[in-house]
Amino acid sequence: MIFKMLKQQVISVTNLASYLVILYFVYPPLLTSNWGLVLCSLLMGLYLYYMNYKISKTGIKALLYSPSQEYEKELEAEIIKCGVNPKSIIIRYGYTYECLATATFNTITLDPIIYSESHKDPQAIITKEIIEKHILPSQPEAVKDRLNMINEIFSPDAQRFVFKHELGHIVYNYSYKKLIWVGIIGFVMTYFGILATLSTVHLNGLLSIFLGIAIASIIDLFLTYFSNLIFKSQEEKKADLFAAKHSSAQEINAAANFFEKFYYIQADANKIAGGLYSKIPSIILSGHYNGKTRAKYLRKEIDYKN
Repeated sequence: MIFKMLKQQVISVTNLASYLVILYFVYPPLLTSNWGLVLCSLLMGLYLYYMNYKISKTGIKALLYSPSQEYEKELEAEIIKCGVNPKSIIIRYGYTYECLATATFNTITLDPIIYSESHKDPQAIITKEIIEKHILPSQPEAVKDRLNMINEIFSPDAQRFVFKHELGHIVYNYSYKKLIWVGIIGFVMTYFGILATLSTVHLNGLLSIFLGIAIASIIDLFLTYFSNLIFKSQEEKKADLFAAKHSSAQEINAAANFFEKFYYIQADANKIAGGLYSKIPSIILSGHYNGKTRAKYLRKEIDYKN
């Protein structure tokens, strides 16, 4: 799995490197001078920021179904309890690929496959039918099995907690912070990728380009995992604590119980992936504390409330 991810990274970086190779032949000083090296790296970081921003916005626009009036009012009531203006939040239904729910900019996406609170909403039913017809058939059986297991343990109280967790991401501007990290990683990988190429170009031009791409790919992959550890994990915990602050002890306990059980579902998924990938802690792999750790600090919040 790790080598597969690195391969995908190399392909992505190679596509980006093609622009730099063209720039080099058009105007060499853009890459060979110190100012040019910094400028090109900065432009690449900004380009990756913009492209990820555009992809995220396009993904939001593709979500066509929102809760009907009755269910929207229930969700708005939860938003108001959290001290947030409901008019500033957009809610949509969509498939989240086992992520339970997601927050992108000011949009929360609820997955009608597993979000049972919405199962009577006509809008959710339409979305669910589309997902079952056009998306789930192409998913591996293991994914379908995990979705069924999540359905069994994802209680209404836990669902309300997760909804508030995603709301916390919006309150703390997580999407924009993540884009800034994408830009920073893009700058660093480009800078050192070009540096590695220029340092060896006198030996073999083509080989130096491949070396630069390899170095940039490794740096990109490393910094992505590093950002999960030092940035995303903290944002996830902040969102958990935001949800806990605005949840009842019953909802927090339900969430803690869910995350503990969800931990074993995710562990089984990692075993299927196998190899080194299955041994990487979730805090590095996805930026989430494992379910046991989340349950532990959430139960402490219950003690504080009591």
